[in-house]
Amino acid sequence: MQRMKSLWLLLVFVGTSAHANVVWPPQPPVLNQVSFQVSAEQWVTTKAPKVIIAVNAALSEEKLASAYGSISQKLQKIASVTPWQITTFERNQDKSGLEQLSVTAEARLMEGGLASLRSRLKEMSKPGETYSLSSIDYTPTLLESEAARTALRADIYRQIKNELAGLNAIYVNQKYVVHNIYFNEDLGISPLRPMAFAANASSKQLNTNVPLTVTNRLQLNARVELAAVMPST
Repeated sequence: MQRMKSLWLLLVFVGTSAHANVVWPPQPPVLNQVSFQVSAEQWVTTKAPKVIIAVNAALSEEKLASAYGSISQKLQKIASVTPWQITTFERNQDKSGLEQLSVTAEARLMEGGLASLRSRLKEMSKPGETYSLSSIDYTPTLLESEAARTALRADIYRQIKNELAGLNAIYVNQKYVVHNIYFNEDLGISPLRPMAFAANASSKQLNTNVPLTVTNRLQLNARVELAAVMPST
């Protein structure tokens, strides 16, 4: 019995000594890190600004049922190149018993569709039913903005690649790789200015064929972290 106890103590000692230098849980490697910032910008121009039309009408109750369809048809006559989306349709009855309609509709029109827009709205208006230009918004579409963001990210990736190659050329004994990229967008769009410009523009200005293009600046910033594993000592 004494011999078996001694053997067991010997095995415990050997096992303990064999794992004396093992750290658990395993520690992550120590990194040499380099942080820097890069930026890229691009000017984004929309080919089809968003046009918002306001419709105000006074109708009898009998004509109210067909009002939606009638207004939709007239909007198509104003500009038939794109479908119009009616975004608000409000009704209130006045003291005379007539239904007062307040409608807004929007659509994206190509620059050529802006020519003579006020004149067409005036032609479609009549006593008791008016069509007017509420605003023109030159904010780019989601598709146009995403295309610009894709191009900007590609530009930033090229800058990071060049920085990485330069760093590895200097520190030849280490292998730096991209550790983290944090993007931050600076959207330099001021939509109030072009909207106010278009809404307050004279009929003569909107009748011209000169494009009313407004360009918006999109800037993408990135904080980059490069890292290499420190040689073990």
